[in-house]
Amino acid sequence: MPSVVTRILGEGYDRPVLDFGCGTGDLTRLLTQTFPTVHGYDPSSESTDLAKRRTPAATFFDDPESLPKEHYGCVVLANVL
Repeated sequence: MPSVVTRILGEGYDRPVLDFGCGTGDLTRLLTQTFPTVHGYDPSSESTDLAKRRTPAATFFDDPESLPKEHYGCVVLANVL
């Protein structure tokens, strides 16, 4: 998935990326290998707690009101129902 996002956004994309519905952060972890600023959001605090431990390079949120407003250059939704 990150290679697809990189092809769409282009090499050197430096705006913040949000993984919306990140779950335990599998995709978020991969995104941090390509993009300098990655955030993850999931309504499950249990999932975001695990994601924080697995991917310390990203910032995670479990409350949508705490997401920065007008901040993200790209929002990724993968396997979100």
